[in-house]
Amino acid sequence: MGDTEALENFKSEAVSISNKSLADKNTLVFVKEGTGDFYKFSSFLDRFSISFPANLVSFVDNDDFGVILTKQTEFFDSSGKMTASPSAEMLLKPKIALTVRAIDATEAQTRLISWEDTMIDSLREFYSLPPQFGDISFSENFYRGVKIRYANLPYADKSIDYTIITAKNGNDYLVIANSREQMYSIINKLLGF
Repeated sequence: MGDTEALENFKSEAVSISNKSLADKNTLVFVKEGTGDFYKFSSFLDRFSISFPANLVSFVDNDDFGVILTKQTEFFDSSGKMTASPSAEMLLKPKIALTVRAIDATEAQTRLISWEDTMIDSLREFYSLPPQFGDISFSENFYRGVKIRYANLPYADKSIDYTIITAKNGNDYLVIANSREQMYSIINKLLGF
């Protein structure tokens, strides 16, 4: 990771923004660069040293990018059991999802599948993922008819979930989320539930 301080500052600001609204589970944020311009998808990934297939950018609208902050309530302990009483810190720290409008969903999906071999390592520091022991491969799940590719690390509260979803406005969006709960809540929002 190139700039750990910048990442920590970004995450700290995310906590503040996410907790301003008590009613909304998801908060869409358009992040500005130091120049005052909004980040493009590729420049945001570059800024936080997240390696990604360069040709992915050819199949998304690089300018139509945002970050979704989600209040997480589902947590698992080290044995995989649901945590009955999560700490205040756990509840206040939002999950961070990346979203960008896809202009060619089929080609973008192909690039994402090819990225799976390195995606976890690429996102490890950004998502504060635990160390990986052994090979972890992506699996497939469906929620409300939307196909999701995911890898739990080791449980669904710390994961990489991604999908390309057709929202109720007719646009396709690539979403890369950090937990199952986050992905499900974003799908609900994009589909209008």
